[in-house]
Amino acid sequence: MGGRALGDADREGGGGGGRAGGRGRPGGRTVSVHTLGCRLNLAETGEMLEGFARRGFRPVPFGEPADVTVVNTCTVTDAADSACRNAVRRA
Repeated sequence: MGGRALGDADREGGGGGGRAGGRGRPGGRTVSVHTLGCRLNLAETGEMLEGFARRGFRPVPFGEPADVTVVNTCTVTDAADSACRNAVRRA
């Protein structure tokens, strides 16, 4: 299974970081979401991003600092499990 990150306008590239205090920054709070797994995971990630957007969060590309980082995965196989651990390390 390949990985796909969801982010800004084209919903590709969400993710990363762990810096707090986004409320005082220009652009408000940020969220990063990296999705690994099946189409259900992608759909769930889309719903999560919509919920964050309703609460004033702006998605940022994976690997950039974010107030909240989510790695959404299903580790059914060893390869998916390994990809998940690598994504968490990059976040």
